[in-house]
Amino acid sequence: MAASLDGADLSGAKMEQCNLARARARRSRFRGADLTYADLSNADVSGSDFDGARLTRAVLHRVTDADAWWGDRSAALGDDPELGRAQDFDPRRGATT
Repeated sequence: MAASLDGADLSGAKMEQCNLARARARRSRFRGADLTYADLSNADVSGSDFDGARLTRAVLHRVTDADAWWGDRSAALGDDPELGRAQDFDPRRGATT
């Protein structure tokens, strides 16, 4: 089950290596949080605030982030094309969708 963190205030939280894959954390505050090596794959963080958050090697694969404020996310990992192809594979069609 994915985490449900809508509206949570996680400012300054120490969240190194946490698994937030597929989490719902809309309109949440991660200001100054340490998300080093955290996995936010396929998470919905729309409208969230990551100002000052440490995102070193954080996985942001296919994150939904409409209106989110990231500040500096240059140390984070973005989409992984190979993983995306695997996730899109449809065995009934024998090809990606």
